[in-house]
Amino acid sequence: MPPCSGASSRKRKQPPVAGTGSSGEGQGKSRLIDLSGLRFGRLLVLERAGINSHNHPLWLSLCDCGNTKKAQGENLRDGVTKSCGCLSAELSKRRMTKHGLAKSPVFRAWIMMRQRCTNKSNKSYHNYGGRGIKVCKRWLNSFENFYKDVGSPPSPNHQIDRIDNDGDYTPKNCKWSTQVEQNNNRRSNHFIFACGKRGTIAQFSRLFGIKPATIRRRLSVGWDADIAVTLKP
Repeated sequence: MPPCSGASSRKRKQPPVAGTGSSGEGQGKSRLIDLSGLRFGRLLVLERAGINSHNHPLWLSLCDCGNTKKAQGENLRDGVTKSCGCLSAELSKRRMTKHGLAKSPVFRAWIMMRQRCTNKSNKSYHNYGGRGIKVCKRWLNSFENFYKDVGSPPSPNHQIDRIDNDGDYTPKNCKWSTQVEQNNNRRSNHFIFACGKRGTIAQFSRLFGIKPATIRRRLSVGWDADIAVTLKP
């Protein structure tokens, strides 16, 4: 029998398969791929774990080391996430063991530099990462690159220092400095121009033997900078 006049020839939409749904990765994309039971690197996927702030599906996985890890499905499939973090730590430790620098001052400097900029629990974070100071991509996850660019400190009294105190940790903005040199570069230091050169009050104080407080007091009441830093009390 021919179809009734006016009947639509379009196919009806099929109901969604139970247990599936939107991938959460944008409109028009395919349904969520069930990763449960699959292995990616050291991770065995256990179950779906909701979505992240960008509406991307997350999966809870068990790492071979015993820890659990929530990761985005596409990161698991693309090999971006291979472990709970233990793999990266082990590879880093192997590299340090290979170079024999795991207990060296330069390695400690690299570790502390990263901690100050990335670890919110670090006591110095508010002065570094908290105000936007970052470690450049070349150094962030590569001690080898850091060591290649800065070498070992000249003495036990030298620490890694940024030339521009508001700049990031980069090859062009870092050098080894003593504590005194670092203090001269602190944000709290007051730079002035006197006797034909630019320097901090602390520097001029050591150069001419005038107390920093005396120099600051003189400058605050309008003394000429040359006289303020050189005239003995």
